[in-house]
Amino acid sequence: MVDDQIVLTPEGYQRIRDELHHLTAVERPEMRRRLGEAKQSAVSEDSDTSEYETAKMDQALVEGRIRELEDVIRRARVLEPDEIPANVVGLGSIVRVKDLETNETWDVRVVSSFEADPNEDRISIESPLGQAMLGKKQRTEVEVRAPGGVMKYRIVRISR
Repeated sequence: MVDDQIVLTPEGYQRIRDELHHLTAVERPEMRRRLGEAKQSAVSEDSDTSEYETAKMDQALVEGRIRELEDVIRRARVLEPDEIPANVVGLGSIVRVKDLETNETWDVRVVSSFEADPNEDRISIESPLGQAMLGKKQRTEVEVRAPGGVMKYRIVRISR
């Protein structure tokens, strides 16, 4: 189903594949080892099972993340370079943004909500800034309504 697709940039898709590989090749075996040691320790001491319970919870978290990433990869549709618009802001665009109040500029990549990470300057197309910029051209000013008030930005440059 098209609605079930998760559209990802090529870089986002690779990050997900890398994380999945790390979880399955490194974390999963480590969790199994920890779980076995904790179980052995709990049986031999016949009392304290807290280490075993913690190891089971950690293993469940790793397995849950593995299932989530496998699902994303199964549903992923990776953007082709020619699908990323060059003259307007769209999914996959790299946008140089200027804060009109502070004159600070920075580059952001407009991505799907799944691969968004504001700390890495990857903003969701569904975020207030992503929505404000969507479909806009270079040198356009946009307003973003935030809890702290209205913020004004200028789209300085758009690239793929």
